Amino acid sequence: MNDPQKNKITKQPGLVFGPFVLLIAINLTAGCIELGLFSPIGESGTSIIDGTNPAAPDGTTPPLRVALSASNPTPQNNEEVTLRCQVIRGSDTGVLFSFAASPQPATGLSVNPTTGRATFIVTDSDVNLSFRFTCSATTDAGENATSSVQLVTPTGM
Repeated sequence: MNDPQKNKITKQPGLVFGPFVLLIAINLTAGCIELGLFSPIGESGTSIIDGTNPAAPDGTTPPLRVALSASNPTPQNNEEVTLRCQVIRGSDTGVLFSFAASPQPATGLSVNPTTGRATFIVTDSDVNLSFRFTCSATTDAGENATSSVQLVTPTGM
């Protein structure tokens, strides 16, 4: 039985296209919504049907995929922003995370490479800038993936 507390991703089935299903994947923990064609192995690496974590037919795990979220994409001056990078498909064992920012926040990023979290404090010089963040994850086996861009735009209030 599929335990909803254990499975961090909720899937809503849609249209069937041959061996693929159009799904909306809502990752409540990472705060992202994805729409696309998925095989019977879901975004979390679990089977859409029974919640197991099957290997591919050749015995490998699904390709690594990560998502990036921000605790507050429109923070105010002196607020802390936490970025969270999370493996949403593939094995999360032995993963190290890194972050890239353009431009860099004035206080820089404080990164924890094992938890996938990075934080910064918004300063006066950050207000009204638009920061573009990405995260990358690399496994012990050398597999890596990069997230899509997360925008953070501090306001002056």
